[in-house]
Amino acid sequence: MADTTTPAAPGGSVITPKAPKGRRSDYDQTLANDITATAELIQAALSDAAVLAALSYSEEELREGLALQEAAQKAFDARQNAQGAASAKRLARDTLLKKVMDEFTAFRTTVQNSFLPAARTPLGAGGVVPTDLQKRITLMRGAYTTAQTADFAPTLAKRKLSAAVLTARLAEVDELEKLSREFRAADKSATAATQARDEAGEAMRKWTGKLRKQAKSDLRGQPELRAKLGL
Repeated sequence: MADTTTPAAPGGSVITPKAPKGRRSDYDQTLANDITATAELIQAALSDAAVLAALSYSEEELREGLALQEAAQKAFDARQNAQGAASAKRLARDTLLKKVMDEFTAFRTTVQNSFLPAARTPLGAGGVVPTDLQKRITLMRGAYTTAQTADFAPTLAKRKLSAAVLTARLAEVDELEKLSREFRAADKSATAATQARDEAGEAMRKWTGKLRKQAKSDLRGQPELRAKLGL
């Protein structure tokens, strides 16, 4: 999916990133609770000889369930780490984007005030700034490169937009493109980690649901044993 941001407001105000739709929830509290509850249930069964003797599930089967719980915990932790990495990349990208767009908005105003309308297009100062981030990067890169040519450089230098300043602006645009690329990769990894977490969690939940149902039947008439399992 292409990175998009809000279009420029009339008058060239600062352009800020648009919050993406359908963002993943930072933390699945229900699944976290289920992972903990499953571990407690299985450990309670494994640590009590009377419960283990009364259950139709063998110790080997219970340990298979514990392996599912551990896999769900591992996938949960991996997803949290991946989401944290993606969030950090997004913050870095958006912080630089705000600075770069503020500077570019001011640059466009300078161009519009310093040159005839015909100069606006080659200098990226005509029309509406595109919402797609890559298109913005292309526009800014072209504008700052053109601004350093003989037709425009002397006038812009008078407005404190020297070759050194424009070169620094180009470096910022390059860095923005790099951060955008890194964020997309991290976001893709976080999406994959979320799917893996959900699949591992579902496998654990299905297994635990069957254990609970069977344990309630196995321990019918034995409330003290059912209480040990929280049933």
